[in-house]
Amino acid sequence: MESYWTKERLDLKAWFQRNAPSLGELYEGVLKLLYTDEKIPGWTRFVAHAIREIGNRLPDIVIGVQKNTYLDVIYISVVYTFNCIESDPL
Repeated sequence: MESYWTKERLDLKAWFQRNAPSLGELYEGVLKLLYTDEKIPGWTRFVAHAIREIGNRLPDIVIGVQKNTYLDVIYISVVYTFNCIESDPL
């Protein structure tokens, strides 16, 4: 497994696989574009659009899938924050 897969990212990946597989694919793709040398033309725009799509769809998925949505939103927010605190890969 690639070195950019931290415990928090693996936890979030598992959550996506259980609750929103299509968003999980976007999440995995974003990480691959950010942390590998496999850049494609327009990759920054792909990353931005994927993050926007995850952000736009995540509230509906969390509210529609989970009974205890408040705790899930907090969990996802914390994991997201920790993932973003790492040094800038660009």
